[in-house]
Parts: sequence; C-alpha cells; structure tokens
Amino acid sequence: MNSKLQIFFIVAIIIYLVIIIHLLKKKKLNLKYTLLWLIAAIVLLIVTIFPTSMYFISSIIGIDTPINSALILAGMFVLIILITLTSIVSGLNQTVRVLTQKLGLLEKQVRDLSDEKKDEMV
Repeated sequence: MNSKLQIFFIVAIIIYLVIIIHLLKKKKLNLKYTLLWLIAAIVLLIVTIFPTSMYFISSIIGIDTPINSALILAGMFVLIILITLTSIVSGLNQTVRVLTQKLGLLEKQVRDLSDEKKDEMV
C-alpha cells in the first residue's frame, strides 16, 4: 500500500473514532449501538497500519487475493449491522405497541371516571 494512502486512511479512521467518541460523550449515541462501529474502526486501523495482516487473514479463509477477503469480511460486517439494527427496531416496535395499548386503557379509564363524575353531578 502506498504510504500516502496509508497515512490518509489512518488519519480518516482516527477522525472517525474521535467523532464517534465525541457523540458518545454528548449522549447523542448509545454505547451498545455503537460498539460494532467502534470495533470496525479499530479493525480497519489495524489492517491499515499492518496491511500484510490481510494476507494472513486471506490464507486462513482460503482466498488467494486479500482484496476479495476484505470484501467478504466487509459484507459480513454489513450483515451483522443489519441484523443488529433489525433486532433493535423489532424491540422498539414491540415497546410502541405495548405503550399504545396502555395509553388506550388509561384513556378509557379517564373517560369512565369523567362519565361517573358527570353522572354524580346530575
């Protein structure tokens, strides 16, 4: 890898890490949802600093060219993030459903109490 390109990637990944950590400190991101992004950035930083590590990973996987193994690993990472986000959305959907049902029951109780109060006044 060209040393200028390597330096560019290292700086870009460090800026990315600083932004993620800054957003975590400001509580704009939840730690449990950003752990995958932090892990990915650290792995990218290691692979960028030590580009020969992709040859080692490629030999373990059994792929001849390191770029193919990088693309496969990136695709797997994207799938993991999609599964994680889908599970988060599913959990939030269930929470919204339960809260909507509870709100409906509370509104019915308020109406019933309001009707009883009106009946007592008459």
